[in-house]
Amino acid sequence: MPKKNIYSIIFLLIFFLEVSSFAEKEHWVDIQQKDKNILAKQRFEILVNIKAEKEENPYCFFPPEFENDKENLSLNVKKMGTRESEREVNLEICIEGIAQEAGEYTVGPMRIPYIVLSSDMETEFIKDNTRVIPTSYWEVPSLQIKVRDERFFKYKRYAYIGVGIILFSVSSIFMVLFYRNRMKNQPIKAEITMSDSLHVARKYRLDGNYYEYLKTLLEIVKRLQEKKGDKELLNLEQKLKEKINEVGYKGITPTEQEMDFFWKEVANNVSIYEDKKNV
Repeated sequence: MPKKNIYSIIFLLIFFLEVSSFAEKEHWVDIQQKDKNILAKQRFEILVNIKAEKEENPYCFFPPEFENDKENLSLNVKKMGTRESEREVNLEICIEGIAQEAGEYTVGPMRIPYIVLSSDMETEFIKDNTRVIPTSYWEVPSLQIKVRDERFFKYKRYAYIGVGIILFSVSSIFMVLFYRNRMKNQPIKAEITMSDSLHVARKYRLDGNYYEYLKTLLEIVKRLQEKKGDKELLNLEQKLKEKINEVGYKGITPTEQEMDFFWKEVANNVSIYEDKKNV
């Protein structure tokens, strides 16, 4: 047998041994869609990731093989690359597709062809890679994708807006009713009349609390000033302030005549105001 044929047989044996060794290695496959939502007539991407234990000899991957019998679905390999570490090989494939109509589609299954290159094979591969034929395949399972019409998301967005408006309206109505009911249940505080304030002032005088007596009369005068502007009331207000300053800060006790004077002046003005109010 010629030496050339012997070398060829040895080369083939080494080749198939390397291929068998590599094919027996376990690998991990993952396939998923990149975009959460896929719309009709818009590009989408499918990502395939394969990890395997690294071999001593280099390897060569070929473009994936997959069947596509859907006329409305077109698939193409957009990107293919490998990353290596000390222990593993990571093959990454990006498949780009376009679906012309909404519906459910199946991507795959697909096969990833590859060969393991020995040193002799690597030299031959560099010289002429058109003669290299893949001998092993990695199987990638199929992936179900759902393609939606763009109008679906428009309607969905409008539905969310409508629900938000309804919830806001219901919440606003509930808050208004709650506030009204709360205000309704609250006890209504009766307004203290000026006559009532006069009785309070008299009690302070009987208790000997002349400061609070004069202060209460001053508050009555201020309320009268708010109801009607009057020069006499203004003068009376000024006199009360001066007397309160003497009692509160100087410690001077007012005379009975002074306390009677302020009482009569304030009581007369209250009586006149209430008479006019009731007319």
